[in-house]
Amino acid sequence: MSRYLKVTEFKGVTVLALARPRQKNAFNLPLYIELTEALKDLSKSTSANSNAIVLTGEGDYYSSGNDLANFSQLMHPRTMAAAAKKTCYEFVDSFVACRKPLVCAVNGPAIGISVTTLGLCDVRLCVPNATFHTPFRALAQAPEGCSSFMFPKIVGDEMSHKLLEEGYRMTATEAKACNFIHDIVPIEALLDRAIEEAANPNLKRFVVQEEGLLAKLRSVNQHEVDVLEKAWVSRECFDALSKYLLSRNKRGPASRLDGHGTVDALYDRMISMQ
Repeated sequence: MSRYLKVTEFKGVTVLALARPRQKNAFNLPLYIELTEALKDLSKSTSANSNAIVLTGEGDYYSSGNDLANFSQLMHPRTMAAAAKKTCYEFVDSFVACRKPLVCAVNGPAIGISVTTLGLCDVRLCVPNATFHTPFRALAQAPEGCSSFMFPKIVGDEMSHKLLEEGYRMTATEAKACNFIHDIVPIEALLDRAIEEAANPNLKRFVVQEEGLLAKLRSVNQHEVDVLEKAWVSRECFDALSKYLLSRNKRGPASRLDGHGTVDALYDRMISMQ
């Protein structure tokens, strides 16, 4: 039974709703696993109740992205990075390998991996107040979700660079103008419209339709997580995450600093742990 993912069925469409509204639907480890397994199972299902899939969120946010508390455990950075790499690859691959049409109903702001994986969906709808933000540079991280390949194809090189490299926060109107979003829908009509789009028998999974694309996306996914693994063990990433966790009063590595410690000193101690 899913704890953080609400699963419902309508007219042959399965709706998967991220259900951590108090945390702005941030992806903690259980939610990563639950959505990964749900997409894999639905992709293989022959049930008439799951011909297509709708992704959405509960509450005011679609998702605030990766829950940075995932990084707050005191463990060797390389151990953490290796585990996070595996989770990220499998999560993105569940989108890439899904054979059912994917429709995303973005019910509010989207951040990080909840933005990058939108490029792997067939239909993308959003509410008027939705925004799309990938603050990778600020956190000394790198793009994931096959966005380094899909975003230039969808929005062009210039907007892709603004989003992925500059951390530009894109509005719903801008997203529609550059074809990142197909339509803007009032919140009260969003889910019905998404189900209608998903139930369209003419909607086909784009990954299945284009020869060689599955292999290409898997190669891109592997490259991206390889880059991320290196970023996650860097001093720059540790410093950025520690500052973020301190600013949010999170319990974690940064909170272990005493009156004589520094983030650099803590990083050196952790990287030297056996």
